[in-house]
Amino acid sequence: MGVTFKFIRRLWADHAERRFERKYEGVMRPVNVAKKHLREELWVVDTPFQQKWRQEDSTGSFGSHGPEIGDIIWVMSEFSDSGLYFPLWNSRSRKDHHQEHAHSFDEVLKFLADDPAGFSVDEFKSFYSEQELEFLAAVKRRYAELDREDRLKLKK
Repeated sequence: MGVTFKFIRRLWADHAERRFERKYEGVMRPVNVAKKHLREELWVVDTPFQQKWRQEDSTGSFGSHGPEIGDIIWVMSEFSDSGLYFPLWNSRSRKDHHQEHAHSFDEVLKFLADDPAGFSVDEFKSFYSEQELEFLAAVKRRYAELDREDRLKLKK
């Protein structure tokens, strides 16, 4: 019985998602969808690409061809067919010899917080504003100070 309930619940969630998407089909300006139960803001916009994809889809499936739904960065990127790009290095990307990237400055800060010692944007300064570079340097300095303090505590 548990498997059947989960299946029905998933079908209902899929149905609710399709209804939500259909509601915003053709809405060509980004719209903030206020949902009290969501922790983050949700935005939605339909795009010419998605509309064309729906017209060409002969299967009649709708799910992956609905309007773009997500945070403001994602929706505005899809809306403008552009977007922000912040290249960076971290320990993993250096090891793989392939630069990492983020699409928002918040994401850049998450990469820095996850790997302060391996994080670097030195080769990519032209992608960052002077203020962003100063901020990143200050955060890295603070991590370095904490690392020095930790090493001193271990020596004692």
